[in-house]
Amino acid sequence: MGWLDTPEDRRRQHVQVIAGGNIRDLDRIHERNRRRSINAIFWFLFIVSGLLGWLMFQTGLIKQSFYLFGFALLFLVIIIFRYGWNRKLRLPRRQGRSSRHGDWEKLREVPSWVPRKMKRRRSNHINGEHFRYKREGNVYYRKLK
Repeated sequence: MGWLDTPEDRRRQHVQVIAGGNIRDLDRIHERNRRRSINAIFWFLFIVSGLLGWLMFQTGLIKQSFYLFGFALLFLVIIIFRYGWNRKLRLPRRQGRSSRHGDWEKLREVPSWVPRKMKRRRSNHINGEHFRYKREGNVYYRKLK
């Protein structure tokens, strides 16, 4: 198999590696393109099943439209998890807790066991009975668990 018989993509890869590119860069590019094509397929299926479901709902085929809406919802959930939007979601806090539940509170004094336990464990974070303590420099903070 000669140089001219190889596929165009292979030739471009070879030239890129010779010209100073890295084979890991090529792998990352292939992986990115693969992820994009899979995401495009999920978006296409989401939109098509949603539109077909809506059209069937308008024409009176209620049962079949609910199946298509179910598929659209399934593809929407898959898309949300593939893009990582579920990690960026901020849900409202429950009413039983204060609004500053997750905030770190700066302390003037800490219990005597906190610095000893941090020194023994060689860590700047430790868990107490009700609070989590951390040290940044010479300043101690705590927050409710």
